[in-house]
Amino acid sequence: MRIAPTTPPRKPLRKAEKEKKAEEDEVSTSVTIVGNWVVRRVAVVEYGEWKDSDQVNKYSTAMEGSNNEGMEAKLEGIVAEVKNINCEVKRINRYLERSSGQKWFSRRPFGKTRVLINTTLFSLRDVDTVKQEFSAELWFETFYKDSHLTGLKDRDEVDWDNQWDPWIELRNTVTIEKDVTRQSLIPVVGREVPIVHAFRMVRATFKADMDLADFPFDHQKLTIKLMSGWSTKRVELRKNLGCIDNITGDDFTDGEQWELSEYLECKHDVKDIKQQSKTSGEYPLYTITAHVQRKTGFYMWNIVLILAIITALSSVSSFSIPLEQHSDRLVITFTLLLTTVAFKLVVSHYLPTVPYLTLLDRYVLACIIFQSFVAVENISASISSYVDKYSAWLIDKIFLGIFMFALLCVHLYFRKEVLGTMNKTKGKMQRIEEEFKRVKRRTDEAYERRDKTQQGSTDTNLIITGFTYKEVQQFESWRPEDETNPLIFDVDDGNPTEMETLI
Repeated sequence: MRIAPTTPPRKPLRKAEKEKKAEEDEVSTSVTIVGNWVVRRVAVVEYGEWKDSDQVNKYSTAMEGSNNEGMEAKLEGIVAEVKNINCEVKRINRYLERSSGQKWFSRRPFGKTRVLINTTLFSLRDVDTVKQEFSAELWFETFYKDSHLTGLKDRDEVDWDNQWDPWIELRNTVTIEKDVTRQSLIPVVGREVPIVHAFRMVRATFKADMDLADFPFDHQKLTIKLMSGWSTKRVELRKNLGCIDNITGDDFTDGEQWELSEYLECKHDVKDIKQQSKTSGEYPLYTITAHVQRKTGFYMWNIVLILAIITALSSVSSFSIPLEQHSDRLVITFTLLLTTVAFKLVVSHYLPTVPYLTLLDRYVLACIIFQSFVAVENISASISSYVDKYSAWLIDKIFLGIFMFALLCVHLYFRKEVLGTMNKTKGKMQRIEEEFKRVKRRTDEAYERRDKTQQGSTDTNLIITGFTYKEVQQFESWRPEDETNPLIFDVDDGNPTEMETLI
């Protein structure tokens, strides 16, 4: 007799599947209810109203059909947590924006953004070589493109609080008196992406690394450093080739001590902070440098001339006294030596504590060493006069001639050092002047041939160019006689790419 194999009953299996499906549907419904409730409550918290009436009806129906009595309390707790999270996010964002200007939640442009900078320096004052500080008022404009602003033409259409920016900070400020920023949009002819124009005015005191090795014939670079908080992979800072960087000398208050150069030197660089942290990298840097040359009249007349007279007197006056009166000789010599040391202390008030000798320090020390040799010779001559007066007298006269010749050689050496320093400074300033005139000549030519209706131009008083490498190359290589290749300042959509040839 054949026995049929036993098989599990199908009815319990179908029942289990139905129960499982019903459980999944219940979970899905609960998730939907929770999601709708959270969305509704967050919308009420954020906007004060719930605009979609159909959504309200669906939500109310779902809640009425739900048998979950504790759902309301749980959802209220979720809404409270969401509200707390929302408040915390806003607080963190306000803190970040107040402390660093960075908006971490804003949308970033695609790829690398090139930011063009144009600067003007006003009210340069309080150049202090002891504290190594100076004060100034800096106006600088930044220009960049953001593809997220495609189609916008007016600044009122942009939520500037949530808009991405290059996050440019001043790196060497000591104190900031005033900091004002304004943004606007500059439409581009034939382009959908406008240029973002940010104007910033900063009045502050800046720290400067001053080289005082040639003091008081020194030439100082008063540098302001701008750095972006984004790495070089995201942002690069460059000069706007269509504008001249200016510095005003009318309100320069230290004109009695310094001679201000009328040329402003601006360069882009990179700040490498990998040594400070393994996770840190390179950040774009932009330096704005004003050049000042110290006026040496005060130091020449009040320090150098008097020290030269004192040193000459020490080598002449003491030798005019007979050897027998050695006490009078030593009194004169040491009195003049102490006078020179007092002058050294006076000079130190004009200098910071630096680990090297300035040119004036070397001159003062040379005078002190010279007078010390004179004092040693006077002591030796006085002692030898007790043995042989004639030999002591002869040696004394010989040393007088040696000291006079040595004094002349010392002053000729320092004259050579001063002339070399002044020629070196003059050569630097000539190169800066030539570069400034070259850029100014090209900029003037560009303004003469500018056509505001041409595709890629802007309807402003400024020429904004340098977003692409080809723009830079065209600006640098263009000549007035090249009529077949006119100057075209094209601004591409999006981020810097190769400029299209427009004819």
